[in-house]
Amino acid sequence: MNSENHSVSAHDQQLHILLVDDDEYMCELLTAMLNELEVDSINVASSGQIGLDMYAAAERKPNLLLCDLCMPGMDGFQFLSKMASKNYRGDVAIISSYDTEAPATGEWALGNYKASALNLAEKLARLQGLKVRATLEKPISLVQLSELINSVRSARSI
Repeated sequence: MNSENHSVSAHDQQLHILLVDDDEYMCELLTAMLNELEVDSINVASSGQIGLDMYAAAERKPNLLLCDLCMPGMDGFQFLSKMASKNYRGDVAIISSYDTEAPATGEWALGNYKASALNLAEKLARLQGLKVRATLEKPISLVQLSELINSVRSARSI
């Protein structure tokens, strides 16, 4: 029975990441850094809808979401809202290169919001019951990513 408990805790320590970002270069960079940090699995989705589809189909559900805010179609706000409605209970890290100024494409209602987009996204995600572990402004360094991964691993070992 004791070895059974040990295998459960070993499984709980595994880190499965779903990275949702439409920036192909950023996905390649983050994937390389996450591999260097020896996470157990990384799935990459180029849009919020693909992220939802991957989550639904995943045999092992991710326990960390890395989600960009600015994406065409379903943006990060919408994706996180959908994940909250699915009762996602893992950790969330919100990433964006538009922390202080949203793109003025007309696609974004955030274009009129004059405060930190990351701060707003974090508040909205928390209000919906998501466990936001970090907000990170792009470009993300290996040190920042390492601190995030260590924080998630530490919290999971408690």
